[in-house]
Amino acid sequence: LASDHSAFLPSGGVSLATLGDQRYVGAAYPLHASGARADSGQLILLEDWAHTEAFIAHIRTRLLQTGAGVFALALALSLFLSRRLSRPLRELAEAAGEVAKGRWEHRLNASGTAEAVAMADAFNGMTLSLSHWHAEALQRTNELKAAYERLDRKSTRLNSSHGYISYAVFCL
Repeated sequence: LASDHSAFLPSGGVSLATLGDQRYVGAAYPLHASGARADSGQLILLEDWAHTEAFIAHIRTRLLQTGAGVFALALALSLFLSRRLSRPLRELAEAAGEVAKGRWEHRLNASGTAEAVAMADAFNGMTLSLSHWHAEALQRTNELKAAYERLDRKSTRLNSSHGYISYAVFCL
């Protein structure tokens, strides 16, 4: 081992070395003091790498598990928040569909964030105004229809009287 240590351990540096089927971490250090002979020998320190490798594998596994847990938590939280934030918009779309079907009395519940409450209040004000003007238009339509029917009856009577007058003038 001492004769071929330079093949796997550089002097003064830490590195991985394989001896047989085992892996070791180690380093080689000179045994001589400064000024002593260079061939006085070296101290080779080796430590079985299997324990360190198992520890690193354990840390890697725990990091992956923690990362997966954090990812799952972030995904669940983002789904919760996205649904919570988009709920007022879905309710607004449903309410707009109801108003489009002619259900003018449909209102939104003003709840949730400040923006959702402001949106619901604005929508409710809009539908209140629309229902007022719709009722106003219906009232005007009915008034015009009644006036047209009165005019039509008078026109019919006038036309029938005009026929009698024409006949009377013709007979004269």
